[in-house]
Amino acid sequence: MSDYEDMSFEELQKLKEERLKNKLIAELKAEDEAKIQVQKEAELNTIREQVKEELKNEYAEAASIKITPDQNLAKQTSKGNKYVDFLQRYTGGNIKTYEQYINGGNGDLAVFNFDSPADDDPSDTDCNVDVSSWSPADVYVNAIWHTMFESVNLLKLAVPGLDVKAGDGMSVQIRAIDRSDKSDITTTATPCDCISCTSTTFQTYTLTISQHGISREICDYDIWDVGERYRTEYLKDLGQVWGEFFDWQVYNELNTATPGYSCSLATADPAWSGSCCTDAFLVDAYNCIDSVITQMRANYYKPDYMIMHPRMAAVFRRMQTPAPIFGHAVVLDKNGALKSILGVEVIEYNAAPDPTTSSSGEELVVIIDSRRAVGAAFGKRPTLESDRNIDCNSTTYAMWCFFGAAELDTDAIGHVQVS
Repeated sequence: MSDYEDMSFEELQKLKEERLKNKLIAELKAEDEAKIQVQKEAELNTIREQVKEELKNEYAEAASIKITPDQNLAKQTSKGNKYVDFLQRYTGGNIKTYEQYINGGNGDLAVFNFDSPADDDPSDTDCNVDVSSWSPADVYVNAIWHTMFESVNLLKLAVPGLDVKAGDGMSVQIRAIDRSDKSDITTTATPCDCISCTSTTFQTYTLTISQHGISREICDYDIWDVGERYRTEYLKDLGQVWGEFFDWQVYNELNTATPGYSCSLATADPAWSGSCCTDAFLVDAYNCIDSVITQMRANYYKPDYMIMHPRMAAVFRRMQTPAPIFGHAVVLDKNGALKSILGVEVIEYNAAPDPTTSSSGEELVVIIDSRRAVGAAFGKRPTLESDRNIDCNSTTYAMWCFFGAAELDTDAIGHVQVS
């Protein structure tokens, strides 16, 4: 510690000035560092906003369509590209980015955990894309064709109200109670006679939710080569494939279930043969469908949908004149498509067995009471997210969802199968 008493006035004044100078230097350095930190944070926020804005611009058309997720996937009436509409429906109209999970979001919700790629493989396995056919060489028209997808909205057949919230677990259970019977009622004419005690059975039906995902690696080099339409159309492809996936999950549960009621066809011959009433396969197929529907109705079920391959549906369009007595039970719509049989709506589904190539045991027609036959539950609907890979000059786009489907009451399912 300095001996201030031995210092002259000039020395004390100089010391005070040095201390004041050092204090001012420290304060100014702190201010400069704070400004630099604020500037860095502003630049980082600007980059984040640019990334989000790029995604918004990519989906400007779709974002203008206000779509609420609908459990039964009601038909979209707004004008626009149907594949963009489908993607928006399952994302709830929101395009989420990776930054939302690490900046102001719930960190534990982040689903991305990408490993560093090998040095000799700059992109993820199976993600290499050849865009040479799109590279400008001629003048392209505006239209871009996507490969046809199967999507007939079989989710509408599932029992409603099974979706779960975060924290509710991954199993959905439906409690069931067997019906009481009229014989359980005590009838007596004896005074003070007592009611006989009866009981019934309680049970549950269980559906398990799993996670499902799909991803694409999009290289900036390819975007620069062929244009922004490459990224836009590639992401549309992610949206439209989900419809096919959900349809298959529902149908596969119905197709592989052990049905409560069934009928077997001796042959599977969809070729036109003879007149209407000597067309053996047509008559046998109709009789089998009638048999299954009747069995279900006789056991208090109300079948409302049947699923079959388009070539199976074609069998019932070959009615001839004069029409057979059962012809009025087969209804075609104004475009000639098979609409219903015996009051049960027909859904043509390409993934159902084709009668021209079917083998023994395959289900040509699946008939259901949709109130109880199959369940489908979402934990999270497909959500589009992105992660920029600066070391690969690419962006990973991924969609994850939590979804499960399961057969429920098998007595609500009937099969017409090849014997």
